[in-house]
Amino acid sequence: HQELAAAKMELERSIDISRRQSKEHMCRISDLQEELRHREHHITDLDKEVQHLHENINTLTKELELKGKEILRVRSESNQQMRLEDMEEKYLMRESRPEDIQMIAELKSLITERDQVIKKLISSSE
Repeated sequence: HQELAAAKMELERSIDISRRQSKEHMCRISDLQEELRHREHHITDLDKEVQHLHENINTLTKELELKGKEILRVRSESNQQMRLEDMEEKYLMRESRPEDIQMIAELKSLITERDQVIKKLISSSE
């Protein structure tokens, strides 16, 4: 009878320990599930942030490409303007062609003759 009572007490103690361990395990499972939810939420937030950063990178890359194209366009226009100015300067500083000098001399001569004719006409009419 005494052995039966001792076995019963041992069994009850084992059941009690088992219940306590089971309760601790359930608490640990609950804590781990809560931590898992927290980490999943954190991962979701990080994924959203990464997506936002990718969008920003894409936007900045497009802006950079546009700025690069604008710089190339301005540089091209500037080079073109400089070439035109160089060409204009060369044109203005060029030496006169012999035929142009001859034409200028002939035109001066004609103007001188015309002026003389006008003077004669004016003096003969007085």
